[in-house]
Amino acid sequence: MPSILLLDNDSAHREVLAKALEARGLSTLQLSSPREAVHHIRSDRGIDVVVLNREMQGLKWEELLRDIRVFRPEVQFVLLTGYGSTEAALLAGRMDVFSYLERHVSVDELVRTIRAARDETARVRRRQDLPIVVRGSFWRQLLGVHNWRPGLIFVGLLLFTAWMLMPLPGRLQELLSLPAGAPGAAALLGYADYAALAPGETVSEHYLDLSGLRVDARAWTPAGAAARAWTMIGLLALSALFWATGAIPMGVTALAIAAGMAFFGVLGPDQIARAFAQDAVFFIFGVLALSQV
Repeated sequence: MPSILLLDNDSAHREVLAKALEARGLSTLQLSSPREAVHHIRSDRGIDVVVLNREMQGLKWEELLRDIRVFRPEVQFVLLTGYGSTEAALLAGRMDVFSYLERHVSVDELVRTIRAARDETARVRRRQDLPIVVRGSFWRQLLGVHNWRPGLIFVGLLLFTAWMLMPLPGRLQELLSLPAGAPGAAALLGYADYAALAPGETVSEHYLDLSGLRVDARAWTPAGAAARAWTMIGLLALSALFWATGAIPMGVTALAIAAGMAFFGVLGPDQIARAFAQDAVFFIFGVLALSQV
């Protein structure tokens, strides 16, 4: 998959440059039309760097950069020019062009610049939680990179599906339906809110009162409460797997778990919104956002 796009309508110069770059281990794609460049960059996530001839006929490179950065903000640009000017260099700086080089720059210097630009592309992707495209064998692509590990995502979803297909443990239903103070209620002593249970109140009834869902009590039978608890345990295990392995970004994991809670009926949308609208949640998301800067 090409990672370097060479955009130049001088086919002779473009082909010589492509051969020189490929001889040094860089994969290239050659194009002569800005419109084609926009199309390919939109559809090919493997393009990391664009090397373009600033003087090519019919090219408005400022517009090209703006068009591409609408949907690929991480792509870096290296401008080649046959004649430079202070004004052009200042404009390139304002447009956040990675490098501005003479058209007949040495191949070694161009290769160093391109590799530095690729490193910058990877850094921007990590900062913005964009998946980094992995090239190589099928197994390497499955392993992926931080924030995009397709193999682990598949394994996690497979394990969660197996968890959901397992029969509910009878002991779980028993603990959720055991009244406080009843014979055998000593098993509830390990429950964190045991002291808050009223005499004869079950754990599932206690949570109905806390959540204000008494009106929906039919859905919170011991079996229903156990099913929700079982689902929540599975979702928490799935989120722990994704967080620990970096399978997907942490923020995306949190939102996926919220969607899973709503889909499986663990809590209603309003309950999930209240759970996420906590100071601790805002603090964690704030720390995550600052860590990407």
